[in-house]
Amino acid sequence: MIVIHVVVSIKPEYQAEFVSQEQKFMAAAQQMAGCRSFSLYKDVHQENTFAIYETWETSADFENYQQSDLFSQYRQSIGPMLMGEPTSNYYNAAPLTN
Repeated sequence: MIVIHVVVSIKPEYQAEFVSQEQKFMAAAQQMAGCRSFSLYKDVHQENTFAIYETWETSADFENYQQSDLFSQYRQSIGPMLMGEPTSNYYNAAPLTN
C-alpha cells in the first residue's frame, strides 16, 4: 500500500471553492480501482494551507489515477486557486520493523 501526503496553499479568496472542488474530486477518486481513502485537512497555523492524504493499494493504482481524465480535470480546476506548487511525499504503508 502507498500513502501520499500533499500540501497545498490556496489563495484566500478561493478557500471555500477549493474545499468544495476537493470534496467533489475526492469522492470521484474513491470510486477508482485501488483507492482506499482520500482525506482533506486544514492547517491550524496557516490559514490558507491544506493537507491531502491518499491511500492506494499499489503504486500502479496511484499512477493510473494520475494518468486519468479525473486527475487532469482536477489539476485544471484547482490550478488557478494555488499559491505556488503543491509539495508531495510518498510513503510505503508497510509497518517498519527493527
